[in-house]
Amino acid sequence: MLPRQLADAIRQRDVGTFQDMLRSMAKERKTAAAEEARFRALAELDPFNPEVQRRLEEAIQEHNVIENYEQALEHNPEAFGEISMIYVAMEVNGVAVQAFVDSGAQMTIMSRACAERCGVLRLMDRRFQGVAVGVGSAAVLGRVHMAPAAAGGEHFPISITVLDNDQVDFLFGLDNLRRHRCVLDVGAEKLIFKSTGAELPFLPDHLVTRKLVPYRLTGRARWRDWGI
Repeated sequence: MLPRQLADAIRQRDVGTFQDMLRSMAKERKTAAAEEARFRALAELDPFNPEVQRRLEEAIQEHNVIENYEQALEHNPEAFGEISMIYVAMEVNGVAVQAFVDSGAQMTIMSRACAERCGVLRLMDRRFQGVAVGVGSAAVLGRVHMAPAAAGGEHFPISITVLDNDQVDFLFGLDNLRRHRCVLDVGAEKLIFKSTGAELPFLPDHLVTRKLVPYRLTGRARWRDWGI
């Protein structure tokens, strides 16, 4: 399977980059072959040498990793795709919002801009200022103790922590998920409010207007870089 950069160079007919990458790959192969020859010679002379034992252990581990990877490709290919985050359609103070559902978030949060659109800043208690810490950190501007919300034709109150951060408009967290005895049915792709009986279908990706990307793999670990 071709590395992504090499595949891109071929598609774009970038001859210079293509040749540079081929030379680099050939050099790496030559270096690896020389190191392998040195290791084999050392192993024949002294099979109990600590370096030989370490290399053998690494080779066994690498073999196990590759075997596990190949088995996953065959039996669990979904593990190599991007997982769609869960969004549902709701209303806050009569304003339509797309709620990012996150059962791993302790509290329900809303950006200042979204709070302004929903007209709930006037209810924000500034005594609850502070710093929210998670994957990153953001200043807490205050808390709306009870905001009117609606979903699936049912009305209910929610508490909202307002952040000085525009990474996400509206995140529906564990505080309100517990308060309304919500069930995330990933099989049926529904968020069920047992407190009201409302059942909200997950929004398909193409209808989500603003997606939150909490984290991504970077560096050589990104399988997309290798054409997978």
